[in-house]
Amino acid sequence: MDLCVQQNRASRACGQPPISLNRIVKGQDTVPGEFPWQISLQLNKKHVCGGSLISDEWVVTAAHCFYQFRDLSQYRVVLGVNQLSNPGPRACCLEVKKVIVNPMYAGQASSGDIALIQLSKKVQYSDLILPICLPDASLTFSPGKLCWVTGWGNLRYAVDLPSPQTLQKLQVPIIDTKTCSELYRTNMGLGLTPRVIRDDMICAGFAEGRRDACKIL
Repeated sequence: MDLCVQQNRASRACGQPPISLNRIVKGQDTVPGEFPWQISLQLNKKHVCGGSLISDEWVVTAAHCFYQFRDLSQYRVVLGVNQLSNPGPRACCLEVKKVIVNPMYAGQASSGDIALIQLSKKVQYSDLILPICLPDASLTFSPGKLCWVTGWGNLRYAVDLPSPQTLQKLQVPIIDTKTCSELYRTNMGLGLTPRVIRDDMICAGFAEGRRDACKIL
């Protein structure tokens, strides 16, 4: 996995994987290089969160990945991997140098669930490792717009993603905040406090459930 930190000679535009595939609106396996910005954040060598490479040394992920545990020596970031149990010779594993957690984040369902990870070394771009594009802060996503979610699910609890634990993809529509709040209230059940959908949250998925970013079925 040393190739990922050699001198970076590649000059690639963000968000442009070297392959173009016909994508279907259902959870399914990806192929290597389809989402080259996808990373696996691992704690004690076990996958705990996904994230996206945004430059040659920074990754964006969720703040809750570090909320109760901050010993950075126990974390690592794996890049260029499609199958977690079979990463392959072109995958790369780097230690975490620094984590910047949004100070607004105050636990589950609060605002500001975002964090930045600085890698221990700059990564070399390749067909399997490329940064994602970041949208301008003024950009809004209208309800119904289709977007892609990718990930390996929550492997600590999921039993439906057998080895080699291939990266999954799913196309989902954006849901407006009002509808999203109503769906949460409907599905929470009796005696549970409804979650508040904050202004800095984006809802996406299907009203009938069954397919989402946590367990892509």
